[in-house]
Amino acid sequence: MRATAFAGASATALYSLYQGLYSEAVVSAVASAIAFAEAGQFKEAAECAKRAAEKLYEAAKEAFEKAKVALQRLVEIFVEAIARVLAWVDAHRAYLFLMAAVTAGLIALNAALDIYGWIELERLAYAALGVSVVPLADEYKKLREQHSDVLERLLSAGSPYEEFMNLVKDRDPEELPRPLQNLRRALASRKLRKAPEEKKNALVIATVALSRWLDENADLLREMFLAFEELREAWQRGSILCDGAIRFVKAREELLKAANELREELESLSAKYGLRELSVDGAEARQLAEATEHKLPDFSEASIGTKAYATVLGMIEGTLYGRIAATLLEAQQPADLLKWVPITAYTEAWEIGLKDVPKHEVRYLIAFMASLPPEMRDVLKGAVLVKSFESSERIVWELKTASGETLATLTFKRFESQGEMGQKRTGWVVVLEGGLAERLKPRLWEEEFEGRG
Repeated sequence: MRATAFAGASATALYSLYQGLYSEAVVSAVASAIAFAEAGQFKEAAECAKRAAEKLYEAAKEAFEKAKVALQRLVEIFVEAIARVLAWVDAHRAYLFLMAAVTAGLIALNAALDIYGWIELERLAYAALGVSVVPLADEYKKLREQHSDVLERLLSAGSPYEEFMNLVKDRDPEELPRPLQNLRRALASRKLRKAPEEKKNALVIATVALSRWLDENADLLREMFLAFEELREAWQRGSILCDGAIRFVKAREELLKAANELREELESLSAKYGLRELSVDGAEARQLAEATEHKLPDFSEASIGTKAYATVLGMIEGTLYGRIAATLLEAQQPADLLKWVPITAYTEAWEIGLKDVPKHEVRYLIAFMASLPPEMRDVLKGAVLVKSFESSERIVWELKTASGETLATLTFKRFESQGEMGQKRTGWVVVLEGGLAERLKPRLWEEEFEGRG
């Protein structure tokens, strides 16, 4: 209960101020608050939260006063920690608990709404890709922490496939982390039992490399998704802080660098083992990452290495293949994702619960921001985009400094065209005008960002 009550909460940082504060009384009060809230007794839950904060404060009053931490702040931290725990199971209960805390005078209404807003933002961010990043990251983190020696052995063995089979042959499958359980089942499938050892080696190596990449970059993926949802909400409000867009772009760029490192690792391992199946065709991977449902059958001959690289590219860009990959990875099926041809992966992901998330217009703003040279991002720090006009065909934003000076006008003009399969495709022409446009010359800032309708 201790770990559950405070996981992910900043209250744990305060415990370190004074040895022995992790008392049974405090833990009991928090556990009681959660139990009351789960039973729908939100007033009692709020009282327990207050009692827990008071017990902690009294236990080390001198330490908290020295650190300038007031009792009220401690109460707010406990309220937020309990709300986040409740939200893991039921976001509506978290909201009702926060409102009970407001009624009891434990926390201000605007603070409660801010907490709930972040809870909702995180849930939306996970939905944007169709994957909950935290449990996904936890499983791959466990794979690294508990079995790092195994992973290193697999990537350095003469035959990774034989090494893996020797590793698992006398072990209870349930003892293995779920990604390795999936790899074991994939290798035992009828299709792979008779496959050349080259393909089996490639699948083992790519599964380990992809799993390790997910563990190492989970926090960055989460940061990018949260930044995107923050921008999406700001777009709808009509006021966007450029710092948020820049934060998204930077996270995206870091992930693209990490994706390229995965590609280089796969290419290096392909050369080391002489495995063509592990090689990466960069152009094909990008096409697969961006493919529509109708195009997926065109990539049935893609190598395992190419599919691994397309997986991370698709996740970063939020494409259909990225959502397919995320759905299967959340189900702890990395080997299946890499083994199956893309159209089969799509069918399997759909049966699991593939989410179809429509693209939002804010992606065009992000595409524009990403195209700015790095030195111009410094100019935009603290700047804000304010919507000044909107119609079905045109949206006009004014780019202003913190002092209110207009730097430029950014106009999004809608267009429509027909796709290859006759489907309607919509997009925007983005035009930058004004003083900032002059400073950006000789580059031409009229670009077409096409989206699928």
